[in-house]
Amino acid sequence: MITLRRWQMASGAGKHPETEFLRSYCGLKDCIGYPLDWRRFVAAIASYSGEGLFRRCSQYAANLANSSDGVLNATVQRSARQAASRLRFHPEPDGHRIGLHAERLGDDFSVFHEQGLLFLQAMALLHGRREGGDFPDDDKLLALALAANDFLPVLDHGQAADPAAGLAASFIQIARFNRKGDTRNDIFRPFALFRRPPPRGPFWETERWSQLQQQAFGMTAVDYIRKFAGPLYAFSLHWDFDPSHPDANYPAISVEGLFSKTTLDPRVTRAFLWSIGQTAQTATEDLVAKARNGRPTDLTCLLKKPFVSFAQDQMVAVSPWAVREQIRLGLLSRLMKAAVALDPKRGQQDWGAAFGDMFEGWCREVVQNAGPLPPGYRVLLSNTEQCPGEIEDVVLLSAQAAILFSVKAMILPEKVARTSRHPSDALQWLEDRFFAPTRGKNYRGGAIRQLDGRIAMIRRGDFQNLPPSDIPILPCLVTFDAIPDQLPLNRWMNSLCDRYGLLRQPGVTPITFMDTEDFEIAMAALAAGVDLASVMKLRDKAEYRDMRWEILLREATHHDGFPRPA
Repeated sequence: MITLRRWQMASGAGKHPETEFLRSYCGLKDCIGYPLDWRRFVAAIASYSGEGLFRRCSQYAANLANSSDGVLNATVQRSARQAASRLRFHPEPDGHRIGLHAERLGDDFSVFHEQGLLFLQAMALLHGRREGGDFPDDDKLLALALAANDFLPVLDHGQAADPAAGLAASFIQIARFNRKGDTRNDIFRPFALFRRPPPRGPFWETERWSQLQQQAFGMTAVDYIRKFAGPLYAFSLHWDFDPSHPDANYPAISVEGLFSKTTLDPRVTRAFLWSIGQTAQTATEDLVAKARNGRPTDLTCLLKKPFVSFAQDQMVAVSPWAVREQIRLGLLSRLMKAAVALDPKRGQQDWGAAFGDMFEGWCREVVQNAGPLPPGYRVLLSNTEQCPGEIEDVVLLSAQAAILFSVKAMILPEKVARTSRHPSDALQWLEDRFFAPTRGKNYRGGAIRQLDGRIAMIRRGDFQNLPPSDIPILPCLVTFDAIPDQLPLNRWMNSLCDRYGLLRQPGVTPITFMDTEDFEIAMAALAAGVDLASVMKLRDKAEYRDMRWEILLREATHHDGFPRPA
């Protein structure tokens, strides 16, 4: 498990502003000096009701996911400290040591987080009692969570030949958990993306676009979001609990009752919930098939179908995190499967190209809807009257620089992001997508290599001096999914740019990485009068080169947030 201390030592971060976004979680080994024996851990899990332990983890996850403080939620933190305080007076020496360790750490005693709770839920399904058994109280749940933190299936970044590369790979995995996006835009984006067909390709035709949506959702994508995905996303924002009542029902939902106050056909709503839900037995069978010596190693079945049914008319949400992530990426998965069903040979390729065009169009809309630009700025959109060539997907031109936004509809595979155990898997995936050389007529190379090629064309004056061939250039890569924008990963990516000699022309600033939310924030800052070019040019200085975009913007503007474009 990566700890804040280890990251600071490996990166030389010290009291770097990035460290405020990191939190070191305690394991039992931290408290008593050694991890719990695996067999004893399994026996402890087996002494409790599998459903009861699963529910208790869901309750904690609900409070963490829906708190503005996230994993530092005051209610959960207080519950953990109080449980540890009681354990200090436990007759067993280990309980006493847990209490002492928690007292020494004070507010820094953090135990509960998404990955640990998800692992405990998998253990509950694998080894918890099918019938009978108690719900664990706060004291017992704390002890189980501490033990679980020592067994998490994390990347062994020590296997990497380059320690910096191994650390970067670990952050790819860490960044997939405890995510909290912008709620309003998480719901709005799918509307903006799918309210019209892609601008070209086979799905551009109205009839073909309609067939794809009917295959994926049984209705239009917008109707599916409006009737099902959107309301469920909104419901998930209100799941929380009071730790003093361990028998609280949340986040359990009634299959029949969730949409009962709507005019929707109950049969349709039931089918929707079961499409993202599963029985406890089905989930257990999936976990067993992928477990190693009884240890869960692949938890994606709980993320792809984040509702688990223990009773006929009731489902328990794994966590609001899992539900919202399934809604966010599940839409794309349904459309991809539908495209393959309509055309097994070309469906996957056709949908990938279509979604890339739709995402690029969405980014253009965000720029155009951001509001008045600061003096001296103008937008160049490729393949328009003002800019007949394809310079880059979106170009912001100021008096002092050209910002090139290369838009890529990349989605990090779960097998790379969450389940891989070797750092080379994640790093190789990123290197292939960003740095791969051109292969024939149909593959233009990795995203950064393509961006480097565009810069070379600008320097040659291939675009009628629009922008001027000698203008300073600020490259930015915008991805749909959150390719982790973290200092260790940015440092590794820049080292690859150095190795391959990409984006290293005179007058070219080191690259900035953004996901959809980062891009929205950047455009909101621009509309608020922020000189984005000046902010990005800070990357020419060593201390800012690898900094997260969010931190760089805050450091440069001393502003904590900007209203997003509507």
